[in-house]
Amino acid sequence: SSPECPGHLNGTYTAATLRSGVVSVLFEFDEYCDYGAAHPPPTELVSINYDVRTDHVLTLSDLFRPGTNYLARLSEATISDLERRGVPVHREGASPVEDNFRVFTLTDAALVLHFEAYQVSDYASGQQTVVIPFDKLAPLLRKR
Repeated sequence: SSPECPGHLNGTYTAATLRSGVVSVLFEFDEYCDYGAAHPPPTELVSINYDVRTDHVLTLSDLFRPGTNYLARLSEATISDLERRGVPVHREGASPVEDNFRVFTLTDAALVLHFEAYQVSDYASGQQTVVIPFDKLAPLLRKR
């Protein structure tokens, strides 16, 4: 916040430690400068998935076997889930491009994809989360 533009910057995080030794963290940051906008900019999402056994930050590609078309599968699953829930879909934000799936967290049973408002739908629909159980991705996953 400054005298020229009063506002705020807030941040929160959610963390989980998995049985596999992976620590999965989702950070959410929102800022607002009161310059008369109808609504604040969307919350920014950032994730980190850290394997304590290997001392390695996991990228999305680390989860999948080389040569598999995992991005196409994630794109299909995302679009299908959003359509099933009646969310208006912006297909470009869910297209099979690595950057579209840069924000992800893990549970013991699933890959969780996080999308900022506007990325895969309209602002009114807000942030979207798509949960894909590992058993649905099993043929594509690396053996751990």
